[in-house]
Amino acid sequence: MKIKAINCYFILSALILLFVTGCNYASNEPSKPPVFIDESILNTKAGVRPKNVIGTEALPEFLSEITDHIYVHESGAGEEIFLTSLLKEDNTYTCNWYTGTTGKWIPVTEDEHEDNLKITIAKDTTYFILELVSPDGKSKAYSNVCTVICGSDKTEKVGMILYRKNQDFLLKSDYSSEYGTPIGIVCEVKDDGTPKNVVTINKNLQKYSWCSSDAEGFNKKIQTSTKDGKDNWNIIKADVSDFEFPGKYPVFEDAIKLTDGGKTWFVPARDELIAIKMNRNAINEAMAKLPSEYRIIGFLDSGYYISSSQSEKYDNKIWIVSFGKSEVVQETKSTISCYNIFVAAY
Repeated sequence: MKIKAINCYFILSALILLFVTGCNYASNEPSKPPVFIDESILNTKAGVRPKNVIGTEALPEFLSEITDHIYVHESGAGEEIFLTSLLKEDNTYTCNWYTGTTGKWIPVTEDEHEDNLKITIAKDTTYFILELVSPDGKSKAYSNVCTVICGSDKTEKVGMILYRKNQDFLLKSDYSSEYGTPIGIVCEVKDDGTPKNVVTINKNLQKYSWCSSDAEGFNKKIQTSTKDGKDNWNIIKADVSDFEFPGKYPVFEDAIKLTDGGKTWFVPARDELIAIKMNRNAINEAMAKLPSEYRIIGFLDSGYYISSSQSEKYDNKIWIVSFGKSEVVQETKSTISCYNIFVAAY
């Protein structure tokens, strides 16, 4: 990418922004100035992917977008995660990752062929984007923009406890039996800061597979969502004929059995699991306030967790998220090495 000359003011701004993002790259690497990208192709709205900047040469297809947004409670500052985008097999293009605010994008990796980026959550708002460049350098394409917000008024409700009293639901930051029965903890918020999902609190963590190796869905391409998991089971059921057979889709069977608080519980999608991992400090702090009959020791501290999202690249794999490491990776659908945790819409 051709970098335009800039003055000292922008160099200072870039250095400050580079420090607060805390991205993972060599500490002895020289600071990079911002790169000015045509604003017409960028949009920080969730789910929007810019068009190619220049050229008509076919570029590698984004099989999976990076996470649209990660809204993190202030206690999650310092948590690490990988932003991942699956691409078609093609080692001739160049992948460039950038961070910053719209209009001032700073390179955070050298030119390479990596389709993932390890980031460290920092307070404030940070954007990330992946650029693909054709071998001749004449065509460029961009992923959707990932917005990371940590420690703002949008994230204040993360970690609050959801109670049910008779037919009413209450959201409180502390525990009291007068509030009713606790059924979950807010683990993710919407764009406006209102709760999106709660994570279950009174279910011991188990290990179940996504499906068995002899299930119809094991080697089948199923168009599940990586962003919203509440409809993924219905999507799977519409694509297979053996969903009613016990043991074929264990993790989904277990979710269906959970009826706490009258909520419909489901297996979270990949990005919903990422939100839970990033907010686990606030969730665990809320868990510690609950009496022993609700408290799960070592809740969300480590281990791999299974998502309801199928890989866009491999028919027999699904997305999993590590809570002890930074990994967002894919695993065979029949694996039983991953914990499961369920969520419900607020």
